[in-house]
Amino acid sequence: MLQVNRAAARALGAYQRKRSQGTRLLSQVPNRAQILNGIKATEEYDLLVVGGGCTGAGAALDAAARGLSVACFERADYSAGTSSRSTKLLWGGSRYLVTAFVNLLSVNLLKEPRLTIKSFMADLRMVLNCHRERKFMLEKQAHLTNWLPIAVPFTRWIMNPAPFNFYPAMLGPLGLFAAFFKFYDSLSGFSCPPRWVLTDLKMVIFLQHCYTI
Repeated sequence: MLQVNRAAARALGAYQRKRSQGTRLLSQVPNRAQILNGIKATEEYDLLVVGGGCTGAGAALDAAARGLSVACFERADYSAGTSSRSTKLLWGGSRYLVTAFVNLLSVNLLKEPRLTIKSFMADLRMVLNCHRERKFMLEKQAHLTNWLPIAVPFTRWIMNPAPFNFYPAMLGPLGLFAAFFKFYDSLSGFSCPPRWVLTDLKMVIFLQHCYTI
């Protein structure tokens, strides 16, 4: 018991020393007012980044590592917004592509065909840019990225109410969703891992780590 207490005391002492060192280091970090004064005193920056989330902070770090003069502005704290609650997945724009198709195949195409098609093409270009950025990250930042399998479950063949209020989507499990994801993968040149439609038994085997007995 005495030996355990001595070990615990040593561990506590080491923890307190590290904590005091961390406190001293934190006190050396300039506050917001000091940072703003330093920015005002600088005549010109090579790059101004608005937003200190995972994307903004990453872009600022990458630019600074390349020797650029960078200023990063964040209205709250670093990663205080979406980045603090996100899945940390490299977004590919699938939801935007869905809403773009829903809008394209609606009555808006008859009422305002030119505007509807223009809006669809704008969303499509944005999704293509997302795929290019994802490919760049996977190739150039391989130490930070990896593929993660995701399952889209369906509990019935006919979905009611209709997803996105798009009635053809009620037949999604019968093949519409599989066709959409295949088109979505084609936008990246099928550079992502292949997709499968799994039965109940194959799903249990594929996601066995999600099941408990």
